[in-house]
Amino acid sequence: MPYESQSANDLKHINFLRKALRENSRISISFSGAAGWKGTLALENGNFDAEQGMLALIRRIFETDVVGFEWEPLTQPLEGSVEASLSLARALNNWHPDAERIRIYRYNFSKLPPVRLKAAMLFRMLPDDRPLYSQLYQESLRAEGVRLAEFLGESEPGVLLKKIRIVLVCYCLGTLIPIEPPKPMEPVVRENKMEVARRILTKLRSN
Repeated sequence: MPYESQSANDLKHINFLRKALRENSRISISFSGAAGWKGTLALENGNFDAEQGMLALIRRIFETDVVGFEWEPLTQPLEGSVEASLSLARALNNWHPDAERIRIYRYNFSKLPPVRLKAAMLFRMLPDDRPLYSQLYQESLRAEGVRLAEFLGESEPGVLLKKIRIVLVCYCLGTLIPIEPPKPMEPVVRENKMEVARRILTKLRSN
């Protein structure tokens, strides 16, 4: 497929990865970094190729600036694969994004509408992340859901890093579900009593 370029502040590559995982695509995605690196991830039925270097590449994709990507269907089935939830949690176990990358994630995720979290990842998260994951889940149970701008609000740098990691994993796996705003109730039109009586009389006369 054609090469898709993007700016350093863009997250199109993450949105595309999320789409491929949610649709259980059989696909190969090649990424290009601003520093000149290149790497390819193969996906099949929501799993990553188990080849050596897969976790390091996932970590790099989330840590550094990606300036473009391209993709093509897989022509051969994967010889071995690892579940995406496990791969993402492991890959981000020891990641070190700089302050600007954290700012970009925080800015973009804060623009999302209220969400509800599907509790599917608790035991895939790092033990240190589980209390924050549970906090996000509990806050998302509110009728109005939770805004990620609130969850990612004022936090110490170390805590914010954990929160961004949790949101990234859940976002890519599609376990953050946007909440549709309630539709406004349509006004009930009440008929005038005289109109009702006139309609009944007209019906009686026609019989």
